[in-house]
Amino acid sequence: NAPVSSTTLNLTEEETIQIFPNPTTGILYWSGIADGTQTTVRIHNLLGKLISEKKSAKGYTDLGELPNGLYFITLLGEKGQFLTTKAVILAKK
Repeated sequence: NAPVSSTTLNLTEEETIQIFPNPTTGILYWSGIADGTQTTVRIHNLLGKLISEKKSAKGYTDLGELPNGLYFITLLGEKGQFLTTKAVILAKK
């Protein structure tokens, strides 16, 4: 499972955020965000409806409560310093 890359919007510089694994069985990790950065994780279904919103400073979130399917994951920095959205497949066993 190769990481999914996404270009980040940043007022000072361009960075790359990776979201992995994709597909995932539940735990979804990201890299390219400074450790300890409070990140809002928004999960939307294919129709764009907000399914869940969580906060994490640990570099991961658990999607295990959701049914299998395709979701759009948006990561937003606590001060708006980055924003990225990627499609992620949840395929629990």
